Amino acid sequence: MIGKEVFYLKYWIAIILAGILFLTGCNRVEGSQRGSSSAAPTASQAATYPQEELEQVLEGCNNFAMGTAGCSLKAMAAAAGVVDFSARYALLENEPSLTADLNRWLDNLTREERENLKANWAAISQNVQAILKDRPSVEGLLSDAGVAIDFSQLDLTYGARLAELLDAQLENEI
Repeated sequence: MIGKEVFYLKYWIAIILAGILFLTGCNRVEGSQRGSSSAAPTASQAATYPQEELEQVLEGCNNFAMGTAGCSLKAMAAAAGVVDFSARYALLENEPSLTADLNRWLDNLTREERENLKANWAAISQNVQAILKDRPSVEGLLSDAGVAIDFSQLDLTYGARLAELLDAQLENEI
């Protein structure tokens, strides 16, 4: 009996070691690809932004209907979320992941949700531009919308990038 138990113990130790070696080998290869300047990021690589935050920003663009009470404040709050997210995460190296996640989010919308997003998008996109180009003119509306983001503390170089990606996707549907 003891011989059989020793055999199984060695068997499981060998499997665990093989698994550890396999996983460490994969991490080393993956790490060297990330460090290489010629390796372009792919959608399958882990995004360097919180995906749940991206989903919250996108849901904020679609959780109201234009023409209803408070829609201009909700459109401003949604635009602020787009600018804030873009300024913090829409760097060039994140663009493939952002595009893939955006497409996945859009694909999961119902037809009604997609139509609502299109109806909301004109106001949101206009507000994104206003925040980036003439923030003093919209400070009151930002405050009324409950936006507490200090845009002066953000590098707004890519502040419109998420909006541009969404614009491109919505234009492809028209």
